[in-house]
Amino acid sequence: MPGPAAVSVTALRPSAAQPLLLPEGGTATVAQVEYEGRPYLFKRYHDEHRSAVRPGELDRLIAWQTRGSRADQQVMNAIAAWPRYAVWDRDGLAGMLIRPAPGAYFHRDRPRALDMLPDPGDGRPGERRDALAIRLNAFGHLVAAITWFHDRGVMINDLHAHNVLVSRFGDGVHLVDCDSMTGLHWRPVLPPPRNVAPDAMRAVIPGVDDPSQATDFARLAYVIISLLAGDEMEEIGEPTVEQLAGMIGDPMARFLCKALAMVVPVDDADRVWRVLGRSWREVAVWATAGGAEVTEPEPLWEPPLGTLLPPGFTFPRLDLSMLERPLVVPPQSVLERKRSGGVRAFLNRRFGVRWTI
Repeated sequence: MPGPAAVSVTALRPSAAQPLLLPEGGTATVAQVEYEGRPYLFKRYHDEHRSAVRPGELDRLIAWQTRGSRADQQVMNAIAAWPRYAVWDRDGLAGMLIRPAPGAYFHRDRPRALDMLPDPGDGRPGERRDALAIRLNAFGHLVAAITWFHDRGVMINDLHAHNVLVSRFGDGVHLVDCDSMTGLHWRPVLPPPRNVAPDAMRAVIPGVDDPSQATDFARLAYVIISLLAGDEMEEIGEPTVEQLAGMIGDPMARFLCKALAMVVPVDDADRVWRVLGRSWREVAVWATAGGAEVTEPEPLWEPPLGTLLPPGFTFPRLDLSMLERPLVVPPQSVLERKRSGGVRAFLNRRFGVRWTI
């Protein structure tokens, strides 16, 4: 039965707005329409998926946005294309209406997805540095959006580069395909196997189709590693770590690979992601590839202390020999050193890992 936020497909009108090039997803088509004089995107499920959609869960997802504070609603409107209405026709639930993303997230007539940002591998060293800074800025805003939802009991679930729209300089993100989200307040609107991760992602992330904070962080690590390394990863090893280390430093590179393999306790992962996200949003990390001069301060990064791998765990994708080498975080600025009163070192004797902070 239709819920309170339901409209009939017959109430939709053709859009008078400039036509947009909107990608078609694996489970639905997207078209521009108007409803009560306002522009919307009509996400219509393919016929073969409609029988699997859970209308009650979609109603709960739509209603959840209205239960938050005014400040929360403003944040959600800024960071997510949240469904506003369920659309019904004579055969049952057809899809949903979504407000279009702000113009800052479009490049001409198409949405600007995360993988459309400048490639750090292009251009002269200084341009590579600037391209990396833009990407890291976007990653930092993505971390903020993900952890904002986590704090409210919502998992992003279907997180990949095409579902994250970004502004030109990475100073904002907008999550789409929000009907894939789930968590404490509703079950998945379209459950597996119809809504699963891309094959390459599923090959390297254990349990990726079982949404949790851990799988969200693993997906996030996968997206960042793939975009920085320039290709989708079907396996993660020491060459990947070395490639990433040239751009973001060895400790961060290793943390991303550990987060991808889900061997960092989720509380530690959450804490480190927030530290990294804040640093990246401040564009405090710059590349040194190609001998580019670096004048910006590098961030203070606190790796999680204690045992990173549980007893008896065998690391599935990274060579354990890398843990025999000391990990050194980027140097603190002179001011930070004066405030902290020096450098402290912690030794994980079980794995011979030296964290320096």
